[in-house]
Amino acid sequence: MDDEIARKGIKEELTTRDEYLATRFTKLSKSQHDLTPFTPSETKAAASHLSPRQEAMLFGGAMEDDRQSSQARHDHGNNYNDDDDDDESRGWRDHREKGLYACAVGGLPLFTSGWKLEPRAEDDCPSFAEPCDDEHLVEEHDAENGVTAVSCARSRVRLGRVVGDAGSPSGKRYLIRSVALEFHPLGKPLPVRCQPENYWGSEGQYRAWVLE
Repeated sequence: MDDEIARKGIKEELTTRDEYLATRFTKLSKSQHDLTPFTPSETKAAASHLSPRQEAMLFGGAMEDDRQSSQARHDHGNNYNDDDDDDESRGWRDHREKGLYACAVGGLPLFTSGWKLEPRAEDDCPSFAEPCDDEHLVEEHDAENGVTAVSCARSRVRLGRVVGDAGSPSGKRYLIRSVALEFHPLGKPLPVRCQPENYWGSEGQYRAWVLE
């Protein structure tokens, strides 16, 4: 009888754990990142580190931050900081360091320096040939404006757009707003919110992403 009660207790404990995992991780990407969409309160918490200017750009409908910062980059060089009081929104258009670009709100890894494209004369933002994991992006075609918008799969923040480009290895060019990105250099640990579920087991994959 005692053994039967013990087995029942273990079964109930495992069922509770499985139910928890099923609700906590509704979907993992191919690279083992949690794609569960943020709730409004989670989005607010995740955006708490943003400067007022960056928050306005990402949530207030202002879409032309990179175009506005183009002249400032010309005046100040590649080390231009979009916000004199914060270091969160540098223009990444001409950035050359090896590393990973993640969503500034959702934390999902989006692009790597290995797939960064040379900016065209008409580009006022960084551009990439392809994402490090295509499941981290949501693409929505706006037929009225003829634009395919790109958003973070976790935070749903508008990142930029994707266009066709015969000169790109993938045939695509992802034009991503600097204000929506944060950069993590190769050789430094990823912040927790950017890590996959099995981070240490994926360290080699992270390096492979960056060095491709």
